[in-house]
Amino acid sequence: MREQFAITHPPDFEPAMARDAARRSLVRALAKGGIESAQIDARVLLCAALGIDHADLVRNPDCPLGPGAAAVAFFAARRLKREPVSRIIGHRDFWRARFKIGPAVLDPRHATEALIEAVLDYAARSPRENWRILDLGTGDGRLLALVKPALSTPVEAVAVDFSPAMLQAAGTRFAGDSSVTIVSHNLDHPLPALGKFDAVVSSFAIHHLVHERKRVLYGEIHELLNPGGVFCNLEHVDSPTQRLHEEFLHSIDCTLETEDPSNKLLDLETQLRWLREIGFADVDCHWKWRELALMVGRRL
Repeated sequence: MREQFAITHPPDFEPAMARDAARRSLVRALAKGGIESAQIDARVLLCAALGIDHADLVRNPDCPLGPGAAAVAFFAARRLKREPVSRIIGHRDFWRARFKIGPAVLDPRHATEALIEAVLDYAARSPRENWRILDLGTGDGRLLALVKPALSTPVEAVAVDFSPAMLQAAGTRFAGDSSVTIVSHNLDHPLPALGKFDAVVSSFAIHHLVHERKRVLYGEIHELLNPGGVFCNLEHVDSPTQRLHEEFLHSIDCTLETEDPSNKLLDLETQLRWLREIGFADVDCHWKWRELALMVGRRL
């Protein structure tokens, strides 16, 4: 099957072709070639070939490719031969954080990139003069540090965690940044009064809660969102079968004996149903790989 995918030919890209038309054409070609990350890869390759960023691509979808059409075609051909995106463009742009990529360097995870892309896509379609973002289970604040500068408007953020070590690390990361408030709170308990938010994000935190608390927390998050606000939850979910769970563990060099005993995994379908029942709109899974999934919903 892989050999069949490898001979897929790239589409034609003419200088007069509009950027968004080129993006859609590239997505189709990559998907047909069996590349699961076709949406993200097409966006990254197109931006790199044209020397623009994601915001420019969203703002000016009808601009012609111009002389960059040849570079788009060249990048497309290389990706269809299964060459990694980071090797094609020589680096991994993790939004505004750049990582040089070589044989000994691991790419940033597609999962976190998918979450950031979901927030930025929402921001592009729902422009606001300023943003309030809540990060639940912020850890050392890495996710928030990537999301904040990627947005083109002022951002006020609240970062929540309960681990002393993580709180200290986040404090160090955001030292001198008055736009970020760090709150010590255990998600096992009801959220404190934090105000309203335009976006709530969480990355691999909520799966540590018992299932009853997960559902209640989703309801609390819904109430914290402003109308039109978005909830993006990148989460560790349960596999449909024990065999698939063991295969996932093997894929991350883990075993049943060494997996995190604090995990309280719940299937994706149940959590998506809960979000809909609570009142979230446009609920969907935007990205998934085995037991890792990105759930997104909006408050009407």
